[in-house]
Amino acid sequence: MSQVKEQKYLQVLLLGNGINQLNGGKSWNEFLRDITTKQEILDGIIQLEKLQCPEPLKAILVTEDHIDVAMKNYCKKIAFEKQAPQICEIYKTILTMGFDDILTTNYTYELEVAAATPKEINESKVRAMARNTLGRRVENKYLLHTYNCLKVLECENRVWHIHGEARKPDSTVLGHYYYGNLLFKIKNFLERRKYAYITESESWIDSFIMGDVYILGFGFAFSEMDLWWLLNRKAREKSDVGKVYFYEAKPDGFNEKQEILRMMKCASDGEPLVEIIDCGFDEKELKTFNDKYEAFYKAAIEDIYTKMNKG
Repeated sequence: MSQVKEQKYLQVLLLGNGINQLNGGKSWNEFLRDITTKQEILDGIIQLEKLQCPEPLKAILVTEDHIDVAMKNYCKKIAFEKQAPQICEIYKTILTMGFDDILTTNYTYELEVAAATPKEINESKVRAMARNTLGRRVENKYLLHTYNCLKVLECENRVWHIHGEARKPDSTVLGHYYYGNLLFKIKNFLERRKYAYITESESWIDSFIMGDVYILGFGFAFSEMDLWWLLNRKAREKSDVGKVYFYEAKPDGFNEKQEILRMMKCASDGEPLVEIIDCGFDEKELKTFNDKYEAFYKAAIEDIYTKMNKG
């Protein structure tokens, strides 16, 4: 895939952990088990799946309210892990599609590995990629203006780790306290911006608000309160904004999340903000045949490429 044509809106990808799970990547509950210090969970006496509290509060529970310590230990283990060739190829394809910005909720460096030659990453390589849109020193916490510059073929990518990155444990967002602090930073940033149309983004927040946003491998769980708030803020933008394309298989029955997404309208023209695209796959099929997930992601990437080039 080659660089896309010039578009009216920024072309923005919001990438979650879904693709990583094609090759045994960790689910949310597996991640929580990795950081837990609570013996009852380690012994299986308490089952994470049966806990009723919101997901960010589960992180507080399993670390016994020491998220910062748990994340420092965890990040040391995962910061520079090697990636499977299968995963690297998918991410390399993404890096050649011509996105203006790629936002990822992952702490890990799948995209950086895919861009590296050879396919290995370390502290010095990642540090060399770091940039700040305002020309200042890169941030160590709440990475609003800090991104990694990745070059693949003719494409230069701005990759934003919006919930922090592994080599900077203090930047990782996990638990209500840290989500609340991030949301406070986002709100303050946008209040300074007002409702003006942003032609050149200074932050991933600008890109999310003003761009066409393609959401892939990110389930938009209700616990992601910063991004739900930001999606609502995008809908309220009085200037002309891009759409949101949410890629998820057709649900098996009523799905309140998708219903809420469909209800969102753009304040500027009253048109739906979010389009949900299943690429012909349904949830039951994917859960029954695990190998279908790769086909779903490849179909979604192809659809995104088509939409980016429709002009």
